Amino acid sequence: AANWGQGFGDEILQALVGVASQRGIASVLATVDHANTKSIGLLEKHGFRLRERNHGGEADIGLYELTLAG
Repeated sequence: AANWGQGFGDEILQALVGVASQRGIASVLATVDHANTKSIGLLEKHGFRLRERNHGGEADIGLYELTLAG
């Protein structure tokens, strides 16, 4: 909790998406609890869109996807 809000999530997500793009990966998926609005906001800021609510039959989990140009 001490490091929240310092931009580390942005840096990590940018690096992950960059590596995926370099390797020719078509999309990046992420699961997140619906209550975790900060993580959802971070994903959406980087272009992720909600693909599936209640992912895996879990009422509180959403599946987010970023489609990469390729």
